[in-house]
Amino acid sequence: MMVVHPEPRDPQSDQASLERDLRRLETDLRQLELEHTMFFAGQRPRPPLESRARVEAIIRR
Repeated sequence: MMVVHPEPRDPQSDQASLERDLRRLETDLRQLELEHTMFFAGQRPRPPLESRARVEAIIRR
């Protein structure tokens, strides 16, 4: 059985990636909130499923 060791990760790169993801999550959450408000006010015909999927994808990472 062959053991594969992962390459060492760069902590600064991981930190930058995390910060980028958090900024994106914050933006997408605001957009989702706005779209939900519009949906419940009758300004949108359907719930914001695409925005919700984007938020969920970021959270799963």
